Amino acid sequence: MQLRKGVENAPSLGAEVGKVLGDVATASAIQHTSMVEIRDLDECATRTEIAEELARSLGAPHLNEEVVKTLRKAYAGTQTAVAALPDDLAAKALKLGHIRIGWVNCRIRSREEAARCYRCWSPGHVAARCKGPDRTQLCYRCGQKDHQAKDCKGQPACVLCQERGADDHHHTSTSSSCPLARKITQARR
Repeated sequence: MQLRKGVENAPSLGAEVGKVLGDVATASAIQHTSMVEIRDLDECATRTEIAEELARSLGAPHLNEEVVKTLRKAYAGTQTAVAALPDDLAAKALKLGHIRIGWVNCRIRSREEAARCYRCWSPGHVAARCKGPDRTQLCYRCGQKDHQAKDCKGQPACVLCQERGADDHHHTSTSSSCPLARKITQARR
């Protein structure tokens, strides 16, 4: 069953339908989410702490640690987290601009990523609509055949930037620092 956009009680309807169906099937309400980046986290911050503070600050007690998609080390002993929040909560978080987690005031920023085709590696489309070359047998890191990125010993080389004759091609083909990927992401804003 699919409801129109903007139906406010979709989560509760999904829960009620799930109760009626029992073990026969499952029901859930799908919500569109936006990615937000939380920067300047203390090196000891955990996913649970981040989710709890997001839930408290945004008035959304239903949030759990699954909203925190990645938590990685950043510069000077800090961490950066990426969280997937429902659009309304993401807008609320961005409006806050910062959140206090532990002893630190952390910045909240929007994180937009362009869709990337796994077939040709180009940003801006998906494989179902791909008209580019098939690069599935190549290494993401160096662009050569007969090995995978995890086993790569070569220097990073972006196949997409090399094709366009760019001087700056010393990054992996799927890197967010690729000028082509940045250009397409900025054009979408």
